[in-house]
Amino acid sequence: MKFRINESIRLTAPIHSALLEAGAIGLIVEIFLEPEETYEIEFSDERGATTHQLLLHPHEIQRLES
Repeated sequence: MKFRINESIRLTAPIHSALLEAGAIGLIVEIFLEPEETYEIEFSDERGATTHQLLLHPHEIQRLES
């Protein structure tokens, strides 16, 4: 497992179906290891309201360095 719950991430490539650009910042809210490693990522607007919640693979995200 590469990431942790409540860790901030950045998209490595755009997700056109969700209108999210590469570099969009999200938060890991759930981790699934079966049948393959995926992460449920929540994206929010500037007010904190959830705009998207997607399942992404490790190669689609990177750790947001502090």
